[in-house]
Amino acid sequence: MVEPNIQRPATPRTSLRRIPVVLPVEDIRPVLRIAHRPTGILAMAERVILDHEFVFILKGRGELRVRPGSWPDLPASGVIPFSAHDLLFLPPFVPHAFHGDTIVEHLALHFDFSPHATGGRADIETRRPYEVRFPAGLGIPLSQRLDPADGIEADAITLLAHWQREDPRGLLTAHATLTALIARLLRVRDHAATPDDDGAVLRARLERAQDFARDNLDLDTTVADLARIAGFSPGRFSRHFHTWTGYAPMAWLRRLRVAHARTLLADLDLPVKEVARRVGFADPYHFSRVFRAVDGLAPTAYRAAVVSGRAPHP
Repeated sequence: MVEPNIQRPATPRTSLRRIPVVLPVEDIRPVLRIAHRPTGILAMAERVILDHEFVFILKGRGELRVRPGSWPDLPASGVIPFSAHDLLFLPPFVPHAFHGDTIVEHLALHFDFSPHATGGRADIETRRPYEVRFPAGLGIPLSQRLDPADGIEADAITLLAHWQREDPRGLLTAHATLTALIARLLRVRDHAATPDDDGAVLRARLERAQDFARDNLDLDTTVADLARIAGFSPGRFSRHFHTWTGYAPMAWLRRLRVAHARTLLADLDLPVKEVARRVGFADPYHFSRVFRAVDGLAPTAYRAAVVSGRAPHP
């Protein structure tokens, strides 16, 4: 079998303009492609990779050199020193090079965050520049120091052991471990957390609209209502909201209504019609259709499943 080519040499014309792909966190379904643990001189000319890569530095030291201006939160020089217990995160189509000062032992994982978050091309060798973005200002920094006590590095080594078993159970465990690692590594990006920066102001305005929706689920809230609370036109609000959450405003609101309905359905004293009213549906049949579209079950079927193991009241 011919292995896919996961990298290309970077050239002066390598595009820094990447198609943004917004991926809701709950849609992360990582596809692990390569897992290996080489040891040697880590010297690599400037390149771009076509998927994502985690590089766990186990021993040695050197530098990761990223083309300046090609990624947020990057030092002006583009130089990121690394040593043992550092984790490097390499996104697709970001020109970078490695220069090891010593023998470097590292564990490398190549993966996609989801089969669908690939810039529109599942075939890795035909991909065009793209960038996966996460809602709510979440991201993974290009470099971070791991504490051996937090177990992340140990989990990566365990992942490799399962991957190398090359049997179905080992592959499943490796993918599950990668999902757990991503969940632990995602955090609000530093540049989005500065109180006086434009990103923080935008986030505060969108969160104001989200808080209103959460506190008033029984109201017939529209996109125009949320946009007015955030201080945007409906069109601009919808664009910013999708970038922030990964969802169109009304799709997000439907999911929010269904999530609260699940809690209410556990109360057998509440008729389904009343549950529908409390989460903003005047028509219980419309509520049922939306609930089924989101959860795959009718509200009555969900309630029956939730309470099936509950002991009867004395």
